[in-house]
Amino acid sequence: MALLENELEDSKFFESILNQPTNIKHVTIEIGLKRPYNCKSKMNEKAKALMEQMMNKDNEKCDAQNLGIISGIINEVIDVPPQNETINEPIIEQTIKEKREKISSDQCHADDDQETRHAKQQEAQRLKKIQKHADEYEAKQKKNNNLIRNIMKLFMNKLLKKIKRKLQLKQHA
Repeated sequence: MALLENELEDSKFFESILNQPTNIKHVTIEIGLKRPYNCKSKMNEKAKALMEQMMNKDNEKCDAQNLGIISGIINEVIDVPPQNETINEPIIEQTIKEKREKISSDQCHADDDQETRHAKQQEAQRLKKIQKHADEYEAKQKKNNNLIRNIMKLFMNKLLKKIKRKLQLKQHA
């Protein structure tokens, strides 16, 4: 019981303290203005600017070198005709022409019967058709090659212009 009485007295004491007006003033502490920069940050900014400038110069040099290499490769690709065509075409033409000449000379010098003459004439006509198709095919191939070269030139020129624009933008930035 004694404990209960002590607890009641303590609680009444605390209530009286809480109910009494207090003379405590509330003080707020404001932090002053921060300095805009210190010596370290100023030095770091200068170092970063210097590094960026050096990297930009290196990038410009590399871009200029790459542009020269790319334009050289493009010119080589566009200007060099495919080697397979130049090698194979004369050989095919020679063999077809030789066969035609041989058959026509055989017809002229032949004293054979009608069947062999007829067979040789058919062979000559077949070779003429083959020659005609070969000529048409060759013309189409040349036209296609010229078309492909023109398309490649246009594409590569556009690509070079884009690369040059990017380099100019990097130089001005």
